[in-house]
Amino acid sequence: MTSEPGRQCAAPPAAPGPSRPGAVVVPRWAVLTRPFYPADLVAIAFLALLIALTLICSARIPMWPAVVATSGAIIAILTGLAVADARRGSRAVHFLHSWAFAPLVYVIYAEIHWVIGPIHRGWLADDLLIAIDRALFGGNPIEWFGAFARPWLTEIAQIAYTSFYPLVVAVGAELYLRRSEADFQRFNFACACVFLGSYVGYLLVPAVGPRFTLYDFSSIERDLPGLLVTAPLREFVNAGGLVPVGVSKPVALGLAHRDVFPSGHTMMTLVSVWWSWRMRLAVRWPVTVAGALLVFATMYLRYHYVVDVMAGAVLAAVAIWLLPAAWERIVTRFRTRPCGEAVPGAGS
Repeated sequence: MTSEPGRQCAAPPAAPGPSRPGAVVVPRWAVLTRPFYPADLVAIAFLALLIALTLICSARIPMWPAVVATSGAIIAILTGLAVADARRGSRAVHFLHSWAFAPLVYVIYAEIHWVIGPIHRGWLADDLLIAIDRALFGGNPIEWFGAFARPWLTEIAQIAYTSFYPLVVAVGAELYLRRSEADFQRFNFACACVFLGSYVGYLLVPAVGPRFTLYDFSSIERDLPGLLVTAPLREFVNAGGLVPVGVSKPVALGLAHRDVFPSGHTMMTLVSVWWSWRMRLAVRWPVTVAGALLVFATMYLRYHYVVDVMAGAVLAAVAIWLLPAAWERIVTRFRTRPCGEAVPGAGS
């Protein structure tokens, strides 16, 4: 199925007159949600709940005005783009609306850092995650990766780990260039659910990962040296995780984002790989190879405990199973864009 950029595909109309068993009942307020894509509504719902949590716990959160203002600004951006896209239908506005979540997801990632630490009063779940790893494997499985550490392998692993966002974007870009509106928006919806779902995990289980707890953060260059690009890519990842280069372990531990459980990298990578094969995309083999290396790198490079990756894999499978029904419900219930078609499911 193809559709022109900017063209709205309405869900099946509700039956007139008294509702019949099995008929879709559309609330009157659904007219307000018609300009939005399902991914927009997922992001707006998450941000609304984040604002509510921040206000309730504002006494603990020094940065609560910034969280509320940032979340409100993102909601306003998504709303403005949705309304402009529905009214004007220009290709430029449609492109901005379709891809808005891609940059905004990092802004959301950054702002929840202002919330997680304060609401938990500094508590970290790392000891619990370490204990689970030890119970499952009879020791520290992260140490086992060190037995076959080589500079060339570290180089490949660091490149793969840093390719996380480009990997996801590559899947979305091919779907977008196919001009299949519904398929692209289904993937966009999956991205919103999986990314923001992992953020819920960070809020519930704050942890910083083995590079800060089981090892000396400043020793990574000595323990896992690379070749040409490992060092700058590692600095790039550290900066993205809000940890500047050259700080001591206590300072790094305080600054580091609580973004370990579940492994969002694993969740979103596996969902992207599944989508690339389900839609038979040209990028499916590069995405699969890079994705496999990326999941390996999460543990080899000490970003995640093994239990984080296991939880991410399980949740990715759950997402693949549940998201088709969730898409259908949102599109038909809220009369969102694009079409109310069946989503490719794991069993279809």
